[in-house]
Amino acid sequence: MIIGQQNTRHRFNCSGLIILVIACWVATRAVSGVCVAQADQEISIQVVEVEEGREQRPFENVYIYVPPIAMVRNEKIEEWLKKSAVPTESRERKFEVVNGVLKPEASIAFVGDKLQTKIDGKYPLTFLFFSNPPVGVSSDEYEITSAEAMVSVVEVLGLRGVQPASLLMIDHTLSQITDVDGKTAFANLPENMEVPFRMRIGSAQLAKLSEVSSKTLQISRKGHFVIDTRIPKQKHVIEVRKLAR
Repeated sequence: MIIGQQNTRHRFNCSGLIILVIACWVATRAVSGVCVAQADQEISIQVVEVEEGREQRPFENVYIYVPPIAMVRNEKIEEWLKKSAVPTESRERKFEVVNGVLKPEASIAFVGDKLQTKIDGKYPLTFLFFSNPPVGVSSDEYEITSAEAMVSVVEVLGLRGVQPASLLMIDHTLSQITDVDGKTAFANLPENMEVPFRMRIGSAQLAKLSEVSSKTLQISRKGHFVIDTRIPKQKHVIEVRKLAR
């Protein structure tokens, strides 16, 4: 999966048990059909949903990403992100309603990108911002000026029954969404560093949905974890269970 690629299927059903499988290796060739940059560290990630009495199912549209640059709190990683992972071109990010669902259901936009703000030129889109200023009522597009720490909810005003979408606004390319097979990959990672990652399912915080455990990784209740790229051929399993109501 290419960095920044958008995925457009899967409704945000977070029930059951989810297992995040992370395999890390020093890649020198293509592995399992994933295009790997030569001699660079790569992390391959698969998320599957497990429910008692049923086979494992791939879990699509899960965000896996390094926090915004200003929130990394590691000077070496911050310097590496600024030098090697900042997008150089801006793009227009568009939305549409298909069969009552706002598409793409999950997407990533970078600082400098412009967001479509209306459906069919008349139904406004609303975005949950924390760091960016509000969208003007009369504007047809909106430029992202700051990275957001959280995944934003995107909704359509004036159209009933439309399922909202989610959007991550970030300032670097170490940000991914799992595909239809529950898989994604990161190439060209900084070497010999402890790289912080976050996991989010749709627009919800992991801490509000689940309890997280792993035998090999220290994971916070918010879904934060660290991958040490100094260690090759790692394989980790993260279990995510929905909290009882």
